[in-house]
Amino acid sequence: MINTAAYSYFPSVNFSASELAQARNFFPDPKVRTTLDQGLRLFDMFMVVTNLKRENLDDELIMSKFWGFLLVETDVVYTHAWLLLTKVRHVAHLLGINVDKFRDTCGAKKEKECRLAYSRVPKNYIKLKYYKGWWVKYHDDKPIFINLVVVHHQYGEGLCEKIYRRCRDYIQKFPRTTGISKNRSISILMRIVTEHFWNAEELRLLENPLEMHEFFSTTFNIEYDRWLEQGFKSKVFLSDWRAMMLVVEEVFITHGFLPEKLFDFTFHERVELAGNNPFQSQGEDKGIVSAITAIPLHIEDEGAAQKLYHQINNDATKLRAACEEAREATLANHRRRIEASKVDVDSPGFSDTYSKEEQSYIILCRKWAQRPYFTNDDREFENYFGASKTYVRNALGLLDSTTLLPFIYLLILECPSITGSWLNNHRITDKFGQKFGFDDELNSAVSSKPRRGAKLARQVVRSTPKARELFPEIYELTAEAREYLKRENDPAHHYTFLSTATGITRPKKIPTIRGMAVQGNAQSLLAMRILDQFGDQGSVMLKRISLKRVRVTAAVIVYFQTNSVQAMSEALGHADYNVKLIDKYLPKAIRKFYLGRWIRLFQNGMILEAFQGTQYLMEVMDVNSLDEMNEFIRLHKLKPLPPQLTLE
Repeated sequence: MINTAAYSYFPSVNFSASELAQARNFFPDPKVRTTLDQGLRLFDMFMVVTNLKRENLDDELIMSKFWGFLLVETDVVYTHAWLLLTKVRHVAHLLGINVDKFRDTCGAKKEKECRLAYSRVPKNYIKLKYYKGWWVKYHDDKPIFINLVVVHHQYGEGLCEKIYRRCRDYIQKFPRTTGISKNRSISILMRIVTEHFWNAEELRLLENPLEMHEFFSTTFNIEYDRWLEQGFKSKVFLSDWRAMMLVVEEVFITHGFLPEKLFDFTFHERVELAGNNPFQSQGEDKGIVSAITAIPLHIEDEGAAQKLYHQINNDATKLRAACEEAREATLANHRRRIEASKVDVDSPGFSDTYSKEEQSYIILCRKWAQRPYFTNDDREFENYFGASKTYVRNALGLLDSTTLLPFIYLLILECPSITGSWLNNHRITDKFGQKFGFDDELNSAVSSKPRRGAKLARQVVRSTPKARELFPEIYELTAEAREYLKRENDPAHHYTFLSTATGITRPKKIPTIRGMAVQGNAQSLLAMRILDQFGDQGSVMLKRISLKRVRVTAAVIVYFQTNSVQAMSEALGHADYNVKLIDKYLPKAIRKFYLGRWIRLFQNGMILEAFQGTQYLMEVMDVNSLDEMNEFIRLHKLKPLPPQLTLE
């Protein structure tokens, strides 16, 4: 079965780019153009599979056979298949396709005849297999397409199938989210290889390990330059490249597609120097680790460290205050609407008790409560409510993609172990309808992080008193959407965090949480409160605030307070302390400063022991007074080894 989601990966064989562009321009609507493009690409596949040429398009049954092809060989549902067929029919005159007998040979009543007509056509089963593509299937999720189209074309079916099987087995070891990342690395590698080796004969050069090392070294520089020319960050490129080289080793070297490496692959970032200082590059640390506060590349002394700590704390406090204001306003608007929907508009005193503006608001609230999310059609919606979608959404403060943002950021500030995937997978009930996910008595909430693997995916978060307040409020805000989803038998009702794209459309499980800089979030209630809190820096902070950066900020505050990477690791919810994992959250400048600080303290402790009782002690320790000396001795004098570390 051809999965039509991947149609765009396959090149058109029978129609030129200009012909396809001319056909697309026949329709002004971009959505219709997309449907037409899919239909024409599938028609091209149909021609290749059935060995048809352009001169065969005058066949009176050509559309009938194509209709049969869509029904037999593709995964499109019946209604969409008919839509594709009719769109191709509309531009048939531009491509020389005979549609004279379309009404007589196609349609629901002619379905059997169309299937039969297609079945009688000779087929190229090698091409049919080719168009079915290379998929990684998950039993409970969407499949992943491995793009090996160019590999198949340049290196042949045999090598393509071998690579596919190894890549498929490799990707299936991981949860789907990680699998998508691994597949991206495979796509990058295949693009680079096919760009430089145009056939299987040339590809054999990589069987020499020296050639392989030289190839990756050369292409690293080429790709790096290409990336920088486009104005992208080098850190992102290096991260992608390292991920790709991991796939090279774990798949292509392990399974013999490439030879064993002679030495470790090494690739270095090019650092722009600040002046002539070889130890410091320019500006802020803009690496992968970034908080809502700009972190400098270098912290000079204790005073600078304290200033940075206060700035981070101050920014976090302002963000918390903005979230609290947005939270209160959101709850007030929601509760006002719920109460208004309960007012009896037929009571004798209704018109005397409420003003005309209040009456209009109450009627809207009641109508929404009776028929929430009932239509996406603008005319039907306006006929029922007597107002536009935008007006109703704004007037009633309906649940949309920004409603829960202040609650989410407050949760992360309270519990930095909470991640986007944890929020996305958090449930209020299990599949049996039993309460699940949050236990007020045990002060805990449970969800999963699929990236940690099946055994470690389940994660329990200990709730703070503030977090315990937030969960019931989130349940309250999403209750209406959840009840609607229950009535529709939509499994999304089990999830805690729900949203809608516009407040009017069908609710669903909250998608990936994006930063405050994106257009929808930047115009939200929370964004307005952030602008108020940060004043002149408000627009800058909107660009900096994201889920990851708020987590980093909360974790860095823990590190400043404890001077412990273990405590920071626990706060982030890591299953085990891992230096590489911590490096993703602790900015290098902070880590280097405190590491150097502890080294200096240890050195001074050693000097104290060596020069104690001599006249040079204060000079070599660079201490100005006896009070400073006594303070150092009280806090940092070397202590005896614990018993478990002695040799006695």
